[in-house]
This record gives sequence, C-alpha cells and structure tokens, in this order.
Amino acid sequence: MLHEGHKKRLREKALLNIDSLQPHEIIELLLNFGIVRKNTNPIAHELINKFGSVSNVLDADVSALMQIDGVGEASATLLHIIPKLCNVYNKSRVANYSKITNITEAQDYFRILFNAISCEEAYILCLNKIDKVIATIKIGSGDVTKVNIPIEEALTKITQYAPAKVYLAHNHITGGPYPSEADVK
Repeated sequence: MLHEGHKKRLREKALLNIDSLQPHEIIELLLNFGIVRKNTNPIAHELINKFGSVSNVLDADVSALMQIDGVGEASATLLHIIPKLCNVYNKSRVANYSKITNITEAQDYFRILFNAISCEEAYILCLNKIDKVIATIKIGSGDVTKVNIPIEEALTKITQYAPAKVYLAHNHITGGPYPSEADVK
C-alpha cells in the first residue's frame, strides 16, 4: 500500500496538535472514520476545493456533499452533523457551570455557549444572590449579520426566574468585538 500508516500518522498528528493540520487534513481525518479502506486524501482536497473551507464543508447539505465522488450518505452525514455535535458538547460544558462570580467567568461561559453556533444568537444568563446559575435563556436568533432581540418577550422570560443578576450576550459570527450598526439600533 502506497500510504501505509498514513491514517495512523494523521490521527497521531491530530492528537498532538490539531491546529497543525491543514484544512484538507482535518476533513481527511473525519472521512477516515467513515471511509475505512480507501485513501480519503483526494476526496478531502476536492471537498475543500469545492466548498472553500472546513466550516463550509461541515455546514454543507448532505446532498451537496454527496455530489463529490467518493462521499456516500454515511460520510456526508458524519461531516454534516459535526457542528451539531459540537453544539451539544458545548451546551453540556456550559451545564457544568454552577456559579458565575465575575465578568471573566461570564465571558468564558458565553464563549463556550457560542463556540459552534453558525448564526448570531442572543442569550440571557440569570444568577441568584449567591451567583448560582439559575437559567440560560435564548432570547433571539438571527442570521450571520444580526439578531433580533424582542425586549418585552425577554423581560417576560427573565421575570419568571426573579434573578439577582443578569448577563446579556450575543455573538458575532465574524468574531469582531465591536457593535454592528444593527447592534447600536
């Protein structure tokens, strides 16, 4: 076999430092779990070439992924559900926070919550008098550039919990920390 041990070396490289992988190597690594007895490197290259990035590949519809030669329904489904699995993982990590005692902890909480979300969303974090998390409320979901926050609805949801403290946060898909024009409005 021409590339004997390649799949194992790729797994070891990922375990050592996932950030060192090239975009096609990340897709290849994922494909290796769904396509066992085939060289997935050319398929990974083709997916990156067609969709442009790892995130675009993972956000693509199953039918679009299956248009690439060598990508069957199982592999396409695996790629497509990765962001959804990351969301479940992140929500589970957020659930581990029982107390938020300062702004830095609140920022960490929201970073985890927003980590794998592909559109702008807004959340309210409610704490009681001793900083215990009593609720995380999703109050808005938008597109990649904006999120609408229905204020009256948000206030109604907050009052159900009678929190002593409230944090409001929303993400920017672009990663920029500055308020957009829509945010200011």
